[in-house]
Amino acid sequence: MLELNKIYCMDCLEGMKEMDDGSVDLVVTDPPYNLGKKYGDFNDSKTEKKYLKWIKKRCLEIYRVMGYPGFLYMSHSDKGIFLLKPMLEKIGFNFIQLLYWVAKNGYGQYNKTRWSYRVEPILFMVKSLDYELISGEGCEWYTSYLEIPRPQSNFKEGRYHPTEKPIKLYRYIISRTPGNIVLDPFVGSGSSAIATKQSNRNFIGFEINPDYVEIANKRLQQENLNSFIQ
Repeated sequence: MLELNKIYCMDCLEGMKEMDDGSVDLVVTDPPYNLGKKYGDFNDSKTEKKYLKWIKKRCLEIYRVMGYPGFLYMSHSDKGIFLLKPMLEKIGFNFIQLLYWVAKNGYGQYNKTRWSYRVEPILFMVKSLDYELISGEGCEWYTSYLEIPRPQSNFKEGRYHPTEKPIKLYRYIISRTPGNIVLDPFVGSGSSAIATKQSNRNFIGFEINPDYVEIANKRLQQENLNSFIQ
């Protein structure tokens, strides 16, 4: 079993192979969408067939290391969600619903063939249907419509990654979901890890790009993590 509350600089496929079966409770993650983004040396422009083969290997490991009932929240593009859902169901996950992250300050450049992107879907799936979510005072959010601004460089939490998710988004998700150990196989610049610590849970994170690992660790080492709360 790997150490808790640590971000490992390695491919999550290899990292998860070092983890025990059923050793995590909750997975919150934002994998590459295969949209040609720049993540250092990582190829984000695979053919659809190669991409699905690549991500399936990692999702199989996610399923293995997840305990019961096992909660999975995975962001993706509007097209990618339709590819991931049947693949994850074939692996063994049960689809519950889609959450919608709404960022009014999203991508707004003029495009002759597309509508402007302001919403990203998040798959909510479980390993077992015998589950309950958290309700009452311990839960910050009750709706699948999560309206939170996209991180910008002038925000309190800053912006360090081309597809960075807001800490507040992950904190809402974690606050509604049971489980002590949170895994993010694609931790990026550390938003999910910070949200986990703010929620008094334990995390394990993997990130293949050493520059982002360094950024994530610096963010985690700040004296007052609550300074990120907006």
